[in-house]
Amino acid sequence: MKKEDLMAAFDKIKPGPDEEKIMLNNILSRKESRKEKAMRTLSMKKLVPVLGLVIIIAGSLLINNLWLGRSDSMTPEGEIQPDGLDAREDMVAPITDQFRIDDRHYILLQDELREEFGFPAQ
Repeated sequence: MKKEDLMAAFDKIKPGPDEEKIMLNNILSRKESRKEKAMRTLSMKKLVPVLGLVIIIAGSLLINNLWLGRSDSMTPEGEIQPDGLDAREDMVAPITDQFRIDDRHYILLQDELREEFGFPAQ
């Protein structure tokens, strides 16, 4: 059979009024049941991982704060704790002789560097 003959044969097939009612009822009932089922499954599918993540994050924060010996006496910024882990040789030195005007940062020249740049020593 040719393609045109197949198309003509399919065009002749039409459902009766009873079949139309059955198809309409199937479509409408499937749509409603699918919506209800989707709402139930989507809410459970989203709720379980979210609750799991919340429990994991809360538990890890609790373990980190309670069991790892975090103390409330943290060293103030810019100061060195002599016997703690903060006192290391490779720490950055505190910033001194610097100031800022508007959005520009300036560094005061030390006496040793004044002569290198050709400025008179004070």
